[in-house]
Parts: sequence; structure tokens; C-alpha cells
Amino acid sequence: KLLNESKTINDSIEYLLEAEARKRKVKILTKVHSLLEMQAKVTFLRNQRITLPILFTPPNTKKSSIFIPENGELLIDDTLENLYDWKSAGGTGLYFHESLSPNETFQTANTLQRILEP
Repeated sequence: KLLNESKTINDSIEYLLEAEARKRKVKILTKVHSLLEMQAKVTFLRNQRITLPILFTPPNTKKSSIFIPENGELLIDDTLENLYDWKSAGGTGLYFHESLSPNETFQTANTLQRILEP
């Protein structure tokens, strides 16, 4: 219910759909705290017609342990802790923040437009 009532940030669903249509190699890497939350996220995304692969990160597990960024893969995330870990594992981070709050270490974006870039 909470996901269905939540406001999506700056056309995020549309960018995901467009990335999928362009056959971009995009995956959704998301933290979950329960199987119920996992199921809710899958249902929400599939109801939005998003069929991209979804990788779930359980509690107390780093995202870089679920998907190992060996080739500088980009993680767009709203949590700096995740981005610092991702960077230390060899990935590239982009800080996703609705108000474009500046960050000294990572570029900041308030849309997912970057996933459409080659």
C-alpha cells in the first residue's frame, strides 16, 4: 500500500521504462527488510510494466556483495554509505537526491536520465 501511495521522484518510472525500451543494461538493486517488502516491490514495479531484473539486498548486506562492480558499473543511490562502499569495490556512484544537494565525492542527480546515456 505504501509503495502505491508514494510519489515517484521526477519521472523515475518513465526513465526505467525508456531504458528498458532502449535495451539498456539496467538492473534494479534495492534493499529490503522482509519478504513482504520484497514481494511488494516486485508487485509495484511489475504493475508499472517494468520488467527489468530486480536484485534484492537483505538487511546487513552491502549492495556490492549482491552485484560486484568489477568494471566501474554505475550505482545511482540516495544513500551515501552505499555509494562509498560501491566506489571502494570498484564501481562508480551517482548520488540521487531530489533537491540536488551537492556532494564532494559524487556527482548528484535528481532524475534517472543518466541511465539513458550510452
